[in-house]
Amino acid sequence: MVLAVVVLIGVVWLVRGSGGNDPTTASGPGVSTSGTNRVTSTTTTGPQLTGDLGSSAPASLTGVLADDPTAGSGTAAATGPASSGTEDTWVSGTASTRAPSTDPASTGPASTGAANTGPANTGTSAPTAGTAPTALDPVAQGSAELEAQKSREAELKDAQQQAEAAAEAAEKKVAEVKAKIAAEAAKEKAAKEKAAKEKAAADAAAAELASRKYDPQGQLICPPSFVKATAVMASRSVAVGTKPELGVSVQNVGDQSCVQDVSGSTQQFTVLGKAGAHIWSTQDCFPGTGTELRVLQPGEAVQYSVIWAGTTSSPGCVGARTPVPAGGYTLQAQVAGVKAPNLPFTVVAP
Repeated sequence: MVLAVVVLIGVVWLVRGSGGNDPTTASGPGVSTSGTNRVTSTTTTGPQLTGDLGSSAPASLTGVLADDPTAGSGTAAATGPASSGTEDTWVSGTASTRAPSTDPASTGPASTGAANTGPANTGTSAPTAGTAPTALDPVAQGSAELEAQKSREAELKDAQQQAEAAAEAAEKKVAEVKAKIAAEAAKEKAAKEKAAKEKAAADAAAAELASRKYDPQGQLICPPSFVKATAVMASRSVAVGTKPELGVSVQNVGDQSCVQDVSGSTQQFTVLGKAGAHIWSTQDCFPGTGTELRVLQPGEAVQYSVIWAGTTSSPGCVGARTPVPAGGYTLQAQVAGVKAPNLPFTVVAP
């Protein structure tokens, strides 16, 4: 780029120099055309230039061209041969190499080769104004690093606490689910047990219904589930040597009337001592006799009793019968194979 500019300037100078060397052929305001042929002044001018080259100041150049002192020189003295007469005299002077410019942009002072009045551009940029960097304070830097470390530790601790809380919540949720599963399992087990019991009862009822028997008159014979036997005593505390009354109650707990055998031969009373020892029984010496069939309505009960002498007895009514001593005893009673629950009582000294 610099070489091209230098070549262009050289061409311009050549053109300017060849345009005004011959004073006899030059034309312009400096040549007189009067009849006296007196030449008062000869001014040679080169070709008129326009644009940047035609202005009074050449274009600002950068780099080494801005510092060339000959780049703006434009003066040349025009001289001619000596006049042979006394009237014709060459007036020597300085000829302007350029016509006066009427361009407002070129009304400044003539170029002297340094048109750019600013500082020459040497290709380097001036440093930007600013403050010089300062060295970091080790204490401040250490404090900042410590604060950053504390911040990271706080974040890590917070994340750990959140993780622990999440784990605790998960464990609680698992425990709740397990408890719910256990409760559902227990509920299901209870339902199954209840269903099994109901099924067993239904099966038993069905079996009993199938096993029900009727007498020749078509009356239902009381099934075992319809009969309830209960041991009965007027007082559960009797004195030694007295004769207490022992009884048994038979009740129809079914849902319909039935015929129940309550014959004396089916009634049985027994007294037991400690550890279930045999003390006395109606079967030893005085077994019941007679036949009796009773129609019991639902909820109806009948009672039978016997007087106990308060003495001992043995099977087959062998051996001596002696009064029982004071102490605790148990009454057992049954009718037609239906046993009543045991009834404890006490024999006390008078």
